[in-house]
Amino acid sequence: MRRLWLGVAAAILAVPLPAAARTSAAKPIVAVLHTGSSGRISGTRQYFNYGIVLRNKSATRDAFGVKVRVFVLGDAGLVGVYLTTIPFIPAGSTFYLGNEPAAMSTVQRATGVRAVLAVGGTGQASGSLPAASASPPKGGRIHGTVRNHYKRGIVTSATKLFAVYYDRAGKVIGGDRLKSLSFSTQTIASKKSATFSAKIGPAISASRIARVAVSVSPVLAKS
Repeated sequence: MRRLWLGVAAAILAVPLPAAARTSAAKPIVAVLHTGSSGRISGTRQYFNYGIVLRNKSATRDAFGVKVRVFVLGDAGLVGVYLTTIPFIPAGSTFYLGNEPAAMSTVQRATGVRAVLAVGGTGQASGSLPAASASPPKGGRIHGTVRNHYKRGIVTSATKLFAVYYDRAGKVIGGDRLKSLSFSTQTIASKKSATFSAKIGPAISASRIARVAVSVSPVLAKS
């Protein structure tokens, strides 16, 4: 993620769907279902991650250009603001968004998050995102599978995976845009699956993670 002034981070994610037939969103159709975070301070560094569970409440309208502005809060007020733009959340679907910032101020300890959404536009329901699943981390890495239902291949080197972490009680305790990500293949062929693994960040102990939910922001091959 590219750092902006006042701690604002922005990420524009690739999406394999056309921009045609989009309209301005008359009212919000995407809601925040759950949020959670974990963190620690070690020496002069603060490690922190968060998970945001989003839901497109419409059964008939896809959401485009969903801006998720996450305010990281501490005991004394605002610690930082991070912005992610999700190009596409299909009608009636859930999107799992996570992030572990590369750097965070240690002036105060981060204790939680608040998410504010803005939907850029909507369109008639016409597609879906790839299915993905993952298991709790072993050996410091998360392992999972992505299924390609598109007619074109998915380019794994450009594809982004987001994860939300749950504890044994079913509570969201953080998340990340998965890093040190490796796939079993460079391109996931149409109607095929590929396995992946990714390293978890230092903000959370792997032993606390009982379940991992994953969403995919895919990039399709040109042909």
